[in-house]
Amino acid sequence: MTQLVDFVFSAPGIICLVAVSLIWIRVRGQSTRLRKLALPVVAAYVIVSIYPISHAMAQLFVRGQQPFKASDVSGGQVAVVLLGSGSYIAQDWDGRELLLPNRAGAERAVEAARIYRLVQPKWVITSGGQVYDDDPSSTSAEPARDLLIQLGVPEASILIDNRARNTHEESVYVGQTLKTLGPDQVVIVTTDVHMRRARGAFRAQGIDTIPAVARRPHDRNPWGLDLLPSNSGLEEASSLTREVLGIVYYTLRGWYRWS
Repeated sequence: MTQLVDFVFSAPGIICLVAVSLIWIRVRGQSTRLRKLALPVVAAYVIVSIYPISHAMAQLFVRGQQPFKASDVSGGQVAVVLLGSGSYIAQDWDGRELLLPNRAGAERAVEAARIYRLVQPKWVITSGGQVYDDDPSSTSAEPARDLLIQLGVPEASILIDNRARNTHEESVYVGQTLKTLGPDQVVIVTTDVHMRRARGAFRAQGIDTIPAVARRPHDRNPWGLDLLPSNSGLEEASSLTREVLGIVYYTLRGWYRWS
């Protein structure tokens, strides 16, 4: 589902939609049904691809979320869970490789390091495994660990769980680790738009969490013309759609608890 939503809200997805429409016109001639459908579809794409509009829609979904403060935890042993977001491989011409967090993953790691400085948790758990068997760049836990160490988090405080392929599996596998460790409080680090689904998934495993939202990267349009359609607008719309559908799907599967 994630891949389908990302494709729909992407330039290739739009190109495919246009191509199918042109083929339909060629085969069916002047289709009244297609003409009636084309205008609202094109208008919808234009609207959601304008970043301020899609961002405002996302803000309604994440309302009430604030940056983490030290006072959000009340003492005792604290565990910080850094949810994965994927990674990429940098490679030189001699074949040497460097596995790095993707942009969203880097933002989450930076936030987790900030939380470490604020509350000195006993454990920081980095999660996220290899989503596709033939794609090592999809793993998140190891590159996040390496970045945390660079940011000053002691390696001895970091635990790695690289088994999960999605948020549900993260809640199951990391949840098992948390139940073994027995922390008094659990802080979960992810992006604001993903936070609702992530916390609901952990609640379904019997684990209450304290939210710590990470910043989300945003590329400005050339010349600062944010009212033009952009990839950032499509990405924002894709993220929101993915999370809404994800919550519905998780609820139907029994993987999500609302409260």
